Amino acid sequence: MKRINQLIKLAKDLTGYDLEFNFGEDTHIDHDDGIIYINCNDNVNMVFNHIINSHKRYEFLDYEPIIMVVLHEIGHYMVFDNLTEDDFDEYALINLGIDLIINENNKYKLTTEELNRPYFDTTIEWNATEWALDYIKEHKEELKDWRIKNV
Repeated sequence: MKRINQLIKLAKDLTGYDLEFNFGEDTHIDHDDGIIYINCNDNVNMVFNHIINSHKRYEFLDYEPIIMVVLHEIGHYMVFDNLTEDDFDEYALINLGIDLIINENNKYKLTTEELNRPYFDTTIEWNATEWALDYIKEHKEELKDWRIKNV
């Protein structure tokens, strides 16, 4: 519970909002309700691995995946005002394509990573991730408790 409280405090300090954390089927932030949903199963590790690999920011491999994922979700709040209508159109189009593939029972036999790569590479997702990575880089001392021990 202490770790969740640390995340809540960090989220509030960064955004100025009383964000809540809940467990959900997937990991995302609900802007309207101010709730960050976290899936603590493979989703967190999958998101973390994509963040590190696609952005080639391997200096963050020794951080616990959950802090990276939560900061990514907070990053959505932090970069929201810089997004354009084209960014939202791109996001909607990619999500529609992914939904169509899933609804066709993934007849192309794409792996989860292959299926999600276009999603994570959208401007909306990319910018949230870059914000998170930059935040960690600039606040290493503040986030030292989130480093994996003995790495």
